[in-house]
Amino acid sequence: MKRPKILSILISLFLLCSLPGPVQTQENQANDRLELAEFLKWREIGPSVVGGRISDLAVDPTNTNTLYVGTATAGIWKSTNHGTTWNQIFTDEVTSSIGDVTLAPSNPNIVWVGTGEPQNRQSSPWGHGVFRSSDAGQTWQFLGLEKTRHISRIRVHPKDPETAYIAAVGNLWKANPERGVFKTADGGTTWEKVLHVDDYTGAIDLVMDPNDPNTLFAAMYTRQRTAWGFNGSGAGSGIYRTLDGGKNWTRLHEGIPNGHLGRIGLDIYQRDGNLLVASIEARRGQTGIYGSTDRGDSWTFLSDTNPRPMYFSMVRIDPSDPERIYLGGQNLMRSDDGGRTFSDQGARNVHLDHHALWIDPNNSSHLILGSDGGLSVSFDRSENWRFYDNLPISQFYEIDIDQRSPFWVCGGLQDNGSWCGPSQTLDSQGVRNADWINISGGDGFYVKIDPEDPNTIFSESQNGRIGLLDLETGERSSIAPRPLFDDDEGSLPRKDYPSDQDIDADEREYRFNWNTPVLLSQDDSRSVYLGSQMLLKSTDRGTTWTQISPDLTFDMDRSQLSIMDETPSDSMLSMHDGVSFYSTLTTIEESPLNTEVFYTGSDDGRVMRTLDGGLNWSDLTDRIPDLPKNTYVSRLVASNTIEGRVYGTFDRHYSGDFQPYVYRSEDFGKSWTSITSGLPESSVNVIVEHPDQINLLFLGNEVGIFVSMNGGDHWERLMTGLPTVPVDDIKIHLENNDLVIGTHGRGIWILDDITPLVELARPDNWPMENPHLFQTGVAIQWRTTNVQEWTGSAEFRLPNPTNDARIRYWVPADFKGSSDVKFTILTTTGQQIRSFSQKMTPGAHEELWDYRIDPAFINDSTGSGTNRFRGGPRPQGPMDLPGIYQIQVELGQVTMFGDVMVRLDPRIGISNSELQARQEALMSIYRLQKPVFDASQAVQRLQEQVQGVIHLINAAPEAGETLGQEAEKIIDTLDDIQSNLRDLPMGVGGSIEGSTTLPTQDQLQDIDTAWEEGSRIIEHLNSLISTGIPQFYESLNTAGIRADPGQIIRIPGR
Repeated sequence: MKRPKILSILISLFLLCSLPGPVQTQENQANDRLELAEFLKWREIGPSVVGGRISDLAVDPTNTNTLYVGTATAGIWKSTNHGTTWNQIFTDEVTSSIGDVTLAPSNPNIVWVGTGEPQNRQSSPWGHGVFRSSDAGQTWQFLGLEKTRHISRIRVHPKDPETAYIAAVGNLWKANPERGVFKTADGGTTWEKVLHVDDYTGAIDLVMDPNDPNTLFAAMYTRQRTAWGFNGSGAGSGIYRTLDGGKNWTRLHEGIPNGHLGRIGLDIYQRDGNLLVASIEARRGQTGIYGSTDRGDSWTFLSDTNPRPMYFSMVRIDPSDPERIYLGGQNLMRSDDGGRTFSDQGARNVHLDHHALWIDPNNSSHLILGSDGGLSVSFDRSENWRFYDNLPISQFYEIDIDQRSPFWVCGGLQDNGSWCGPSQTLDSQGVRNADWINISGGDGFYVKIDPEDPNTIFSESQNGRIGLLDLETGERSSIAPRPLFDDDEGSLPRKDYPSDQDIDADEREYRFNWNTPVLLSQDDSRSVYLGSQMLLKSTDRGTTWTQISPDLTFDMDRSQLSIMDETPSDSMLSMHDGVSFYSTLTTIEESPLNTEVFYTGSDDGRVMRTLDGGLNWSDLTDRIPDLPKNTYVSRLVASNTIEGRVYGTFDRHYSGDFQPYVYRSEDFGKSWTSITSGLPESSVNVIVEHPDQINLLFLGNEVGIFVSMNGGDHWERLMTGLPTVPVDDIKIHLENNDLVIGTHGRGIWILDDITPLVELARPDNWPMENPHLFQTGVAIQWRTTNVQEWTGSAEFRLPNPTNDARIRYWVPADFKGSSDVKFTILTTTGQQIRSFSQKMTPGAHEELWDYRIDPAFINDSTGSGTNRFRGGPRPQGPMDLPGIYQIQVELGQVTMFGDVMVRLDPRIGISNSELQARQEALMSIYRLQKPVFDASQAVQRLQEQVQGVIHLINAAPEAGETLGQEAEKIIDTLDDIQSNLRDLPMGVGGSIEGSTTLPTQDQLQDIDTAWEEGSRIIEHLNSLISTGIPQFYESLNTAGIRADPGQIIRIPGR
């Protein structure tokens, strides 16, 4: 889509001033710039029709309508009405990843939170220790243990809320001593590590005897994840017990499988602390459910049911029935014989992958279930479930936007497929769940929208499963490429671990990353690129594919790569769970300025470049300074303005290094400069350069979004209204200049019209010492539908952005020029059409113009003379015609000028001549509004006067009947005039504005009637004012009837 001419002129001026200026060395300079644009506020658009991963649940035992929901990446949510409405209560802390939420049994207002979800996935974020609230989640106190990274469980003493135990599973990515079981007896002021096995083994579960709080059982878990795989077992895994509040621990052995164990889940029967159930991951067919009836002294094998223990291992005993046992998994497993047999029908028609379950201790029919898809509730003991579709916790990986207006956002979500939804709706309901549509299933990742046809969409699910969708018809086809041996495509398959099994020399495979990168060429949208270990190209939308590169990774054999000092083998539990391949491409980039230039990055840390469309490739990896080897490449982004400029972001958290790694090259990657100043300790997911301002960069990491206004030399948080959340992808809408982010936990958010940031990134615009008016650009007169609705409070909906033109300005703190700010809207010929004012206060401000001209009258009366006819006329002028308007902002002696291009709703088809005729009709009735209003005010004033005279006549017996009758006749005449004024069809203007079409014959007739009848009525009123009432007053004067002026005021002598 072409930009409007006025914006193109502005953009050209910006680019002339966009060459990198002096390096910003002072952090407060960046802060100061953002303060000039504090009116920019993030808004969310959902979706909530799908949820995200739930990590834990807590329910107030004294009021089961009060729920707390801990999420993998969206903080904590609270409801006080059993999910009818929700509030996010853990929003601005340093992490959004929750491992456990626990209420103190003796005081449910005390909420303990352990951060860092413990589900061991390749997408699992990390936490920052322990937090506590003493006011039911209104405020939070940080209590330390930040290096534990992942906390799986908290147990609080039933009578002492200051005594708590923390089960810390520890850093997922490397060995560290901050893991095991920690205890505090002073509310978290101090901590004692009471159980530690080794630096790879942490506590994955913890239960407390309900009748003896000194007896606890801990499930210890040895595990480590790397970029290439996962090892989920070790000698340290096992079940430990303390009988003295953590002073001493004993590892339990009898009946528990021998050898290295994996993940273990625990539960204890709330009515009998002797009864425990454990899900144990073990070798050689020993994995399954185990039970103990003697306080853990001995264990009995019950069932081999234990689905994907690395990811689940959640076992729960019904607190009222020890025979009913639930087991988390892809399906919710359910047993009615104490765990000996299970059915997978525990949560039919509910999203799969269940991690959290709460069972009402006083009512076993009441359950709350948390899964990868959100939260559900059952009131009939898991037979039927209701999904809470009002929790906006969706987890996007990648997003794309089309260039329509309003535009649509599409993206792939963790375990919830791919979805598309509008940036705004054109009705009064805002953005709702019903506005989102599902376009594909599985784990959703890259989605690419054809820029020339928004109904053509490419969507990718895990490991390169790419499909082509026709959004209009719903037809879809799989276009995933397969290597051909005869064409020497792909690579020989790799073994996951050393073995005697031979690999077929005729086999070939493409190694696709879990999140396979997809790219549409900016030169031809039919050309699609897909990254495996090679770069693959299709010029016919995926019908055929060509391999245009050799292996662009380091082609590492992960069967030789050890994890926790152990080489992969068939006895390694949950080996490489979630990582199907290693040495895969993770990012591919085509230069916007030269379609022969490509960059690729891989999960094993290789950065490659071609300058000739793939004929020749250069390895850039060793040219990047201070970047550890084999660092996962999260993004490579070529500049929109300088051909040789390219940005790179790298993610070392897969090695337990959470520092940011961000680089910029000016010479096609031959040399690189680190650009991390101002960034926190957090791995980086994405970087974007504004297409029209080279100094303006945006960066997403695990705690939010950051902005640089000097080409990356310094970064600042851009979180105005955005909660702490991972930002996985960023897009900029070219037409609207909107900034769009896909968050991994809070869905899609938009920062509307970031033109002020574009201006502030110009070196010649800084420092600013005088008041500044930001450019407005384009504003569209969208027509919105008012929808009749009775939906209650539970429906999820989010408000649309304003349709008004935004006037944004900044006033320095020390400015003393005026007490008021005056705003004036003028035509291009200088004719004033609207003015208003506001009190002048320092800072960044936004005012709105609703496209209307000045009201015909100012109604400051509360009386009955407002002449309301079917809702009109209101004290507002009609909306003016589309066109360019001048904006003038005055602060004392300082006057600032800008302009705005007002466009008609593009859905409306009306000729200029018809639009002009419609406007003339509106202006005609508008010109009559003030005399009709003045007449109604005059009638009200005269009615009050004559009523006062009647009181005087009634108080003067000598007046006789004639004057009284004459006064009553005047009152009757005024009442008739008032009634006739009210009957005038003055509301026809609102009726005409209801549709952008030519006025109807009846509407034009109403205008004629209003003028004809209005003129006659006002002439009658004028006759009464000029003749009738003065003659009546003369008669009163002759009769000596006049208002009593009261007694004179006597002045006493001095």
